Amino acid sequence: MDDKPGKIIDYDYKGELFNNITRNVRVYLPPEYQQSTTSYPVIYFMDGQNLFYDSTSFAGEWHIDETMNRLINQNYPPAIIVGIDHANEKRINEYNPYDHPEYGKGEGKEFMHWFIDFFIPEIEKTFRINGNKKFRGIGGSSMGGLISLYGISSYPEIFGHAALFSVSFPIAPQSIELIDYISKESYIYLAAGDKEPKSLVGQTQEAANELHAYIFPKNNLRLNILANKGHNEELWDELFVDYYKWISKRW
Repeated sequence: MDDKPGKIIDYDYKGELFNNITRNVRVYLPPEYQQSTTSYPVIYFMDGQNLFYDSTSFAGEWHIDETMNRLINQNYPPAIIVGIDHANEKRINEYNPYDHPEYGKGEGKEFMHWFIDFFIPEIEKTFRINGNKKFRGIGGSSMGGLISLYGISSYPEIFGHAALFSVSFPIAPQSIELIDYISKESYIYLAAGDKEPKSLVGQTQEAANELHAYIFPKNNLRLNILANKGHNEELWDELFVDYYKWISKRW
C-alpha cells in the first residue's frame, strides 16, 4: 500500500439540530476512499474539536488523521472517523444523561436520541458506511466517554463497540449502573491514566469488574490503565492508537 494520506471533510452540519447549536463536523476518509466502492467501518467521536487540529482543540489534538494514515499503511483495516463538535458552554449538560446539582439538567438522553435518529442517518446517507452494527462504534473522553457509555448501553442495536476513555464517573456516579445494560455482543475498551483522579480510575476498574461479574466475554473487553498519564489530550491521543489496533482486529 502506498503512503497517500486520508482526507478530512470539514463542514457545518445543517441537518436537524439539537439545541439549535450549529455543529462543525469533521469526517476522516481513508486514502483509498475516492478510488474504491467499499463501504467502511465508522467510529463516531464526541468533542470533535480535539481530534484533528491543534487550532481547534482545547489543549492539543489527538492526531487521529496521522494515526489512521500510519496504521492503514501498516495494513490495519481502514475506517471512517466522524467527529462532532461539543456544545461549548452546554457540553456538560449535553453529555450527561443525569441531572447534576451544580451543572443543572442533564440532556444526554435527549442528545443521544437526536444523535441516533437524525445525525447518524444523515452521515451514513452521505458517506459509504457499512451499516452492520459490528462496524459502527462510538467513543470519547471524559464527558464524551460518559455519553458514549450511555450510547453503547442504551442502543445495542446501533453500536457494536465503544472507546470509553477517562469516563467522567465522578460527575455521574450512577452511570456505573449502565454497565449492566451493555450487550454481551459488544466490544468495550475502558481506559484511564493512573495520574487521573483516584475516584475516576477506581470507577473505571469497577466498571471492568462489573462487566466480568456478569460473564462478559473476556475477548470483548480491554482495560488499559496507562502509567504516568493524567486527564489530558496526550493520554487520549495514545489511547486512540491502542484502541484502534485492538478493535480493528475484530472486524
